[in-house]
Amino acid sequence: MHDFARLLTWLLVPLIVALWAGCGGCGDEPAAPNEPPPGASSTPRGSDLDVDIAPVPPKAKAASTAKMAAKTMLRTLGNGVVDAAASHGAGGAFEACNPRPLAAQVKDTMGAEAGWTSARLRNPANQAPDWVLEFLARHGEGPLKTLAFDKRFVPGPDGEGEVFHYVRLLRVEKGCLQCHGGPADIPPDVAAAIAEKYPEDKAAGYAEGDIRGAIWGSIPVVP
Repeated sequence: MHDFARLLTWLLVPLIVALWAGCGGCGDEPAAPNEPPPGASSTPRGSDLDVDIAPVPPKAKAASTAKMAAKTMLRTLGNGVVDAAASHGAGGAFEACNPRPLAAQVKDTMGAEAGWTSARLRNPANQAPDWVLEFLARHGEGPLKTLAFDKRFVPGPDGEGEVFHYVRLLRVEKGCLQCHGGPADIPPDVAAAIAEKYPEDKAAGYAEGDIRGAIWGSIPVVP
């Protein structure tokens, strides 16, 4: 019996010592000098950061916004037409291919004028500004060889301030032909809808790879 007690004591004493040491003895262990106390954030406070964030120059901001406005027209309208075609066929694509509501939304959210236009219009309301028409005239019609673009600062209205212009060519893709191709490409119901809604339509007769028109964006430089 005494041998068993000594054996039990021999086993338990080291275990008790180890547990006591692991708990830090009596009371909480103070935090190390380079460590935050328990519950404190290790992230420096804003007042502790010596970082200067330079403001975006007005010209750079205008250029970025105008480009984003034009590319938003391309992505959003393009994706909308593709989705409509997948869900409702060529007729759905025809109804979805209307840049004016999106241009108004871009104007409200970004403060930029933007559009999706052509030298050969279907909807006369999509008439481009003169500077975009000049860009289209320089590149003409027919097969698109490169996605040419133009970007520049020009004097503002009445010569006050500056405005940034961005414009880029659009290419006729295969899916565009169901509304903008030749008679063999456009389904009869879509052709009838085009004739009824846009009797002076000039936006048909294209081939895949042709220059279709351009996307553009424009915004004043705000000092």
